[in-house]
Amino acid sequence: MTHVTITVDEEERRKRNFFDDEKLSDVIIKFADKQIFAHKVILVSGCEANKKIIELHDDTDPEAMMYMLKYLYDMAYPRDLELGISTMIHLEIYILGDKYDIKSLRDEAAAHIMYLLQEQYYAGEFSNASIFTIQKLLGPDPVCLADQSLKIQTKNQVFGYTSVLLSDEMFRTLLAKGEMFDTQHALDYLEALNKICLEHIE
Repeated sequence: MTHVTITVDEEERRKRNFFDDEKLSDVIIKFADKQIFAHKVILVSGCEANKKIIELHDDTDPEAMMYMLKYLYDMAYPRDLELGISTMIHLEIYILGDKYDIKSLRDEAAAHIMYLLQEQYYAGEFSNASIFTIQKLLGPDPVCLADQSLKIQTKNQVFGYTSVLLSDEMFRTLLAKGEMFDTQHALDYLEALNKICLEHIE
């Protein structure tokens, strides 16, 4: 009997070749104005929940959805060079990873968000997208997530660079309007800022 060995690289290449291939597709995914020919066995293998039905909502970001589908077909996580320096697309990808319970995708997206924010904390200069990302996670109308780890990481980072954030005009504007943080995070932020002021006085 002849045994055929398929390497991991060959397996990944085969999965990539199946992406948007109508010939063997057994499910069609429609979102926004796009349509992807997909395969249940590949979609299900990427989700920890092993759901039989994948329901896409109108509020799904089409670009993030396309990145998620490609990720499930082993096309790897999109590089920052491909996405630019905006943290918002990574957040949209994280939201999809959270919604469909794809832990590895969540972890990749969270790592990119934290890295990009960290670079801006070091530089002391923030893009508006980064400020809005923090707002979406810790603000008065936060994104609803089952996995709270990204919110916790973001909060820890914010309170680690309390005074640095205050140098950003967009941050100050949203903070003054009561739109940057929810009530508890706003109180915590002001308390952290107060401690810094007292340390300088002493």
